[in-house]
Amino acid sequence: MAKKILIINTTYYRGGAAKVAREIFNYSNKKNKNEVYFAYGRGKKLKQKNLFKFTFPIEIFIHVFIVRFLGLEGYGSYFSTKRLIKFIEKEKFDLIHFHNLHGYYLNFFQLAKFIQEKNIPVVWTLHDEWAITSLLAHSMDCSHCLTGKGRCTNLYSYPKTYNKFFLKFMLNKKQTIFGSFKKLTIICPSSWLAERIKKSYLEKFKIYKIYNGVDIRLFKPTFDKIELRKKYDLPLNKKIISFSISNFKDKTKGGDYLIKIMKGFLNNSNVIFLCAGDKKIKVKNLINLGYVSDKQNLSEFYNLSDVFLYTSLAETFPLTPIEAMACGLPVVAFEIGPLKEIINDNYDGFLVKNINEKSLLDTVNILLVENDDLRKQIGYNAAQKIVKNFSLEKMLNNYENIYNYSKL
Repeated sequence: MAKKILIINTTYYRGGAAKVAREIFNYSNKKNKNEVYFAYGRGKKLKQKNLFKFTFPIEIFIHVFIVRFLGLEGYGSYFSTKRLIKFIEKEKFDLIHFHNLHGYYLNFFQLAKFIQEKNIPVVWTLHDEWAITSLLAHSMDCSHCLTGKGRCTNLYSYPKTYNKFFLKFMLNKKQTIFGSFKKLTIICPSSWLAERIKKSYLEKFKIYKIYNGVDIRLFKPTFDKIELRKKYDLPLNKKIISFSISNFKDKTKGGDYLIKIMKGFLNNSNVIFLCAGDKKIKVKNLINLGYVSDKQNLSEFYNLSDVFLYTSLAETFPLTPIEAMACGLPVVAFEIGPLKEIINDNYDGFLVKNINEKSLLDTVNILLVENDDLRKQIGYNAAQKIVKNFSLEKMLNNYENIYNYSKL
C-alpha cells in the first residue's frame, strides 16, 4: 500500500546528506509508489512541488548563538519547529524519514516528542555520529563526546561551542528523547558507523546498512580528456591532481595536508592542482573552479583529472571519492574507518596508513611520476567496483524496500 512520507534534512541542496535525501525524494516520486515530501530548514526557498522550507531566518541566528555560547542545541527554533509540526498534522504522514537533524534549524526534541505522541513510524539515516555524541557530528574517538566522562580530546569544530558545561546534559537528553521512540528504524551508510551505533543507546532499534550510491549513468569514465581540458582552458600536457574541499580551515577535511602537498609540487612544472570548492587559498600551482553543483560539470571535473586526492580525517561514508572512482579516477585517501569499505588498497585506489604529508606525497608520486600503467589500471578497477557495489539504483531500491516494509 502506498505511503505518504516526509523527508527532513538541514538543506535541500548543499552537503552529502542533502544529496542522498534529494535522490530518494526524486526517485520515490518518479516511481509513483509513494507520495514523498521534503522539509528543510536552510538554503534558498524553492518553488517546487512537495518541497517545504519551514524556518524563520531569525531563529537560525538565535539557534547558532545558543549553541556557540551555551553549548545547548535544539533550543533555538521553537516557532520554526511548531510550523513544521502543524504541516505534519495537516498532511497526516504515514512515515517520517530523518536525515541530518543538526544544523541550527530544528528543535529536534520538540519534534521527537510530537512524533512519539502521534505514534508515527520513523526511519533515521545517520550521516555521522551526532546522534550518539553530546554535541559534535564526529567523535574522533573521544570517549568524552560519547560518554560524557573524562576530558574532551576532540578538536572537531562542528557544531562549535565555547561552553562545554552542558555537554553531559545534552548527551543525556538525546539518550532520553531519541531512546524513547517506539517505531524507529536506523539506516547507516557504512558498517563502520553501524558497529558504533550498535554499541550505543540506539542498539535496541533495527539497524540496517545501506551504502550511499552514485548515478553511474552520469559518473562514468570518458575518453575525451583532451577535449574536456580544452573546454575548461586547462593545460593538455600536464598531470592534474584534483580535490574537493568546502573549507581549507576545517582540520577534519585535511585542508592543511592539501596545502602542504601543493607546495611539495611547486618545483614540478608538469603537475598542477584543480580544486572544486573553497576559493580562499591561493597557491601558484592551483586552479580553483569554485563550488561545482551541476552533476555533469562535476563528472567532467573528475574525468579531466589524473588523480583524485581525498584528505578527510572524519567521515561516515563520503560520496566524493565514490564519484571520482566511478569516473575511472584513482583516489588517494587516508586510511580512516569507512574508506576501507570503499577502497581496496593498491587495487582500486590507495589508502595512506600514516597520516602525514610525506606518505601522501610519496603515494601520489607513485601514480603520477613513476607508473602511468598502474594509474590507468587502478582507475579501471575503481570504476568497475562502483558499478558493482555503489550504484545509485542499488541504494534507492534498498530505501524503497525499507519504505514499503509492512511493519513500518
